[in-house]
Amino acid sequence: MPINAIDHRPNAISNEKIKIDFKRKAIQVEVNVADFIDHGHVVAYVPSLDISAYGPTRAEAFKMLFKEVLTDFFENLLKLPEAEVSRELAKHGWKRGSILRKNYSNNAFVDAKGILQNFNLPSETRISISHHEDQLIAA
Repeated sequence: MPINAIDHRPNAISNEKIKIDFKRKAIQVEVNVADFIDHGHVVAYVPSLDISAYGPTRAEAFKMLFKEVLTDFFENLLKLPEAEVSRELAKHGWKRGSILRKNYSNNAFVDAKGILQNFNLPSETRISISHHEDQLIAA
C-alpha cells in the first residue's frame, strides 16, 4: 500500500450523526472511526470528536472507545446546559438540526494527514476507517 494509505471498510466515511435525548440522557452515535497500530497497540480514533482509545487488539480498542471513553465524554457533556452542549459540539464541526433539535450532524472528512497530525506516527502508518453506530446511556 502507498504511504498514508487508508483502507475504507464497508460503509466507511458516512455522514456522522449524534442524537441526544436530554431528558432520558440517551445518546445514539454514528461516527467514523480510524484505527491504526501505534507502538504495538491498536488505536481507535474518532476525528470528529478528537477522542481516542487503545487496546492490544482492534476489538479491545473499539470496546474501550465505545463502552468507556465515549460514554465518559457524553456523561460529562450532558452535565452542561443544553445550549453549552451545542457550543461544545460545534467546536468539532457538529451542527444541530434546525427542525429535529435532538439531532446533530457532521459531514467533515478527515484524511490521513489530518489523523496523523494528532499523533506522532510514521508517514507509512496504515489507517483503516469504518463507520460505527452505538447507543449510549449516560448516568
